[in-house]
Amino acid sequence: MNILIIILDKEELLEPLAEIFMECGLFNTSIFDGEGVETIASQNSPLFNEIQRFFGNTMTYNRTIISAIPDQESYENFKTLLTAQGIDFSGGDIGFLLLLPCIEFMGGRSTL
Repeated sequence: MNILIIILDKEELLEPLAEIFMECGLFNTSIFDGEGVETIASQNSPLFNEIQRFFGNTMTYNRTIISAIPDQESYENFKTLLTAQGIDFSGGDIGFLLLLPCIEFMGGRSTL
């Protein structure tokens, strides 16, 4: 069992990602709205707001996607579908993807 975490910075990729999760049968997935810490910090600090604008970093959007991945085969299938859709996290401009081992899992979901 693994936990997949995606921090998505490009809103236009949310629907294709959701379709990939569905196609892989990864129904134990949650999507959260979010804001980067730089957005929160700039609201209370005019100086930080100006620095942020100077460097062109005005991103206010992100989504956090968390999914339980039951086995390596499911993850490999997920990666194959990402590639087929042209979604590549290695470039760094769309967000990032983490795959973490799950030490313990408790719950009543029988789909895993």
